[in-house]
Amino acid sequence: MSTHRFTFIRTLGAAALALLASGAAAMAHPSIDIVAANWHFTPSTITVQAGQTSTLRLTSTSGTHGIASTDLGIAATTIGPGRFVEVAFTPHTAGTFRVQCSIFCGAGHPDMVLTVIVTGATAAAPAPAATAAPTAAPLAATTSSAPSAPKPATAPKPLIDDRHYIIVMVAHERAGLQLAQVAVKSAHHQEIRTLAKSLVVRNTAAIAQLKKWYAAWYGAGVPNSTTATATGALTGVSDFDRALVVAAIPHEATDASLSLAAEEGLTHPELRKFARSSATAQLSDVQTLWRLYSGWYPER
Repeated sequence: MSTHRFTFIRTLGAAALALLASGAAAMAHPSIDIVAANWHFTPSTITVQAGQTSTLRLTSTSGTHGIASTDLGIAATTIGPGRFVEVAFTPHTAGTFRVQCSIFCGAGHPDMVLTVIVTGATAAAPAPAATAAPTAAPLAATTSSAPSAPKPATAPKPLIDDRHYIIVMVAHERAGLQLAQVAVKSAHHQEIRTLAKSLVVRNTAAIAQLKKWYAAWYGAGVPNSTTATATGALTGVSDFDRALVVAAIPHEATDASLSLAAEEGLTHPELRKFARSSATAQLSDVQTLWRLYSGWYPER
């Protein structure tokens, strides 16, 4: 692949990743990943500490939802599919709070509740900071010609961190696995079935490895979610193989571009290696699919 095309894919990935990881830079205080779907939050119950700031990292896999709580200090936040949003809050009262989805999302809306358990003693709300009266600067300070010391450069924050990359990629690998399984069963061309069989093996192994790393690094399982797939577009089509390739090309290209864009910001070397290897394999798949498509369905 040419350098120009490789750079284009990386740039495309950076743009897509910016949407997925909006506000997803690592925070100093505790963070909790929450996946919204029709009509539940996963996990449905979380525990935080009174007086301690926590950050909710939220995404949706189906539907648009919302979260807000005056009692907990959670600002109104819209949770949309395909991207992450963050909201930080500092609860000051111990207890159990029910936070219902704040945006009407259909028949199951009344049952879509996040339970927040706040432990520890009630913490006093922070007092507003006093504003000091301005004082005259010493004459020496105003007349000195000595240059001020340069401020240390701030390292750029990654578009997405290791935790979010794994969550995103597990969802994408699951969707790709489902697409490949359908192809193995229903594709007419032997070339498609052969490629799909290799993708079933590769995606299954990738999901298992990512889940293993997530458990080892974050002490939990990757949040389960209902992930929309491209298989719905294959129902009842007159030319299954053509529709399959049309669905598979953007899926593989998106995964590759996300991995390329995320690679430099990942902290675990084994995850960076995974991202590069995954992108290389998926770009190869895209080229194979384009070659097959152009041979079977030449432009008229």
